[in-house]
Amino acid sequence: MKLWISVASFLFSLFTSAESTAVKRAVPQGFVTTRGAEFELDGSPFAFVGANSYWLPLLTTAQDVETTFQQMHAAGVKVLRTWGFNAINASELAGALESGLTYYQVWNNSDWTLNDGPQGLERLDNVLNTALKYDIRVILAFTNNWVGYGGMELYVDHIMPGASTHDVFYTDPRMIASYQRYVKTIVNRYKDSPAIFAWEMMNEARCLGDLPSSSACSAPLGTIPTWYKEQSDFIRSLDPFHLITTGGEGHFYWQNPAFASDYNFNGQAGEDFDFDLTLPNVDFATYHMYPQLWYPQLDFPGSNFTVEGWGLFWIDAHANAAKKAGKPLILEEFGVTGLTNKTTIYPSWVGRALDTKHGGQVQTYLLIFVSHFISTTG
Repeated sequence: MKLWISVASFLFSLFTSAESTAVKRAVPQGFVTTRGAEFELDGSPFAFVGANSYWLPLLTTAQDVETTFQQMHAAGVKVLRTWGFNAINASELAGALESGLTYYQVWNNSDWTLNDGPQGLERLDNVLNTALKYDIRVILAFTNNWVGYGGMELYVDHIMPGASTHDVFYTDPRMIASYQRYVKTIVNRYKDSPAIFAWEMMNEARCLGDLPSSSACSAPLGTIPTWYKEQSDFIRSLDPFHLITTGGEGHFYWQNPAFASDYNFNGQAGEDFDFDLTLPNVDFATYHMYPQLWYPQLDFPGSNFTVEGWGLFWIDAHANAAKKAGKPLILEEFGVTGLTNKTTIYPSWVGRALDTKHGGQVQTYLLIFVSHFISTTG
């Protein structure tokens, strides 16, 4: 067996030192919690290095899982972010059984059945048990904005066949009930485990996905903020102790004419980062950063921003919002293309995060999330 490790993305955590009215929630020993704008574990501040490895529960052998955690532990990793979902259609079941594919839900018509067997949740059980063995906590996402691995549009396709818009997922009572049924299954299975760092409602919730958005979805109309509120309250009703977060990209709704046509700031994406931070059961904030993907015009003649400069602005904006809310903030994903860009831009972005004067009197702790790719031969 050969093991190949490649760095795919980096994440870091920013904690503001501003005074906060947030009250620490009492949790069992070994559970991560927050105290104001800091993470805390067993009464001490919890700063950590982590891994962003969505694919890890999809590994088909316990030895590959064990080897991956051994590598992460040796690197000082303390937190893993991964998917708590993988769904297939009934038409794909025979192929999944033959190939050994990991799957947790099988969709047929308007409903799904749970796979809690050896190709299903038993593999996720093993991931969490192995994480705990190596003293690593897990951020677990419940679904995906995108179609990969059976995201929210699988709910849309099966419950409302022929639906023309993505955002119906956030408002249709049948889809909400189906999502909550799955969330309840996962939370009840693991709510007593200190392996869980946090529950993540969705990876990168937006008004649009592979399907377009309807005109009824935007931050001013409150579609996604309302969904965040309802689902975070629902999760809290199931689990009083573990942290909860959005998993969002951190889009803003700034009512500023200068940003009226900017998707990341005008509310069109659906999030309202400042408001979402005020939700009582959203314990910390997340955001992502891919400026080259979002702004192809950056670094071209006539651009007002470079890729590096836009990233610094994005970091500042989120750190300032987190400081105001008095909650911890994690930049879960970021990336640029090209090795030269990485070697010049990443140090600048990380340096900004570490600058204690950034965004006022901001205390920062570095959290590097490294995604690992594993392959086996022979």
